[in-house]
Amino acid sequence: MNGSELAIDGGRPAVSTRYRERWRSIRLRDLAAIVRWGLRDVNTLAKGDGPIADFERRFAALTGTRHALAMNSGTATLHSAYLAAGVRPGTEVIVPSYTFFATAAPILQCGGTPIFCDVDERTLTANPDDVERRISPRTRAISVVHMWGNPATMDRFVELARRHALVLIEDCSHAHGATYRGRPVGSWGDIGCFSLQGAKAVSGGEAGIAVTNNPILFDRMLVLGHYGRLKRGQA
Repeated sequence: MNGSELAIDGGRPAVSTRYRERWRSIRLRDLAAIVRWGLRDVNTLAKGDGPIADFERRFAALTGTRHALAMNSGTATLHSAYLAAGVRPGTEVIVPSYTFFATAAPILQCGGTPIFCDVDERTLTANPDDVERRISPRTRAISVVHMWGNPATMDRFVELARRHALVLIEDCSHAHGATYRGRPVGSWGDIGCFSLQGAKAVSGGEAGIAVTNNPILFDRMLVLGHYGRLKRGQA
């Protein structure tokens, strides 16, 4: 063994202690508050009031957006976003080739086709030049992933989406609190999608939340699983 060997090959580990931090135990008063809220109305989750509404308001403020919609998973936020963007049979969505499968799977659920693009070797996020090469008359949206919390070059993607009249979706599953040029991720595109799954930087156990500044897209996202919250009936 020598100092140049990797730890996996028998070298000396750079970090000698194991990570032991765990989520803190849920307090009894927290459980009691949840039960009291749930007993108020069996439909309280679907209505999005109480703690859910408070969480949505706070998350919208965190990301600098006007609307936020809590869901059961990050995958559900992407499904709702693609549906709102008009992804249907015969349409395409450009997604990076390096991502979790949930970025692409909801496209298939909407009947669309995911078109995989190359990633930038420096950022590990979608390469805007390759994205532009893959735009076709069938392209409906671009889905950009801020991989491992590293923001994509959003100014390039905003320009691309505007020039080609495409919906720009940000998969921010790894990027809670991240910024690009001083602006929160999730607020650059038309819709930002966040995962709150147990392994994420911000966890709700298993949940997700989508943000947008566009009231029409917000209403369309409501259709998939929050139809009781629709007000305008125009989605």
